[in-house]
Amino acid sequence: ATEGHDVIASFINIDTLLYRKAWIAFANDPWPRAVLDRYRQGIVDSDPGTLARFVEVDLNTARNDPASLGIAMTDSFRFGLEQVLE
Repeated sequence: ATEGHDVIASFINIDTLLYRKAWIAFANDPWPRAVLDRYRQGIVDSDPGTLARFVEVDLNTARNDPASLGIAMTDSFRFGLEQVLE
């Protein structure tokens, strides 16, 4: 039940043997393939608008010392939502 909560929790698992970092952003709806492709290309191109939309996470650090990442959900936590393309 989500009574009294604003956000339904979601979790992802990433194989740290295959990946060393992840680019994470929040969205209200699933992204269509075209949006995913634009964001992927924006990350490859180091596009400032795209990079502002995501947080780069070192997966080893996230697993072994999550408190050191310094990102937490607070009222002021926007996670780049001002840069939404979709």
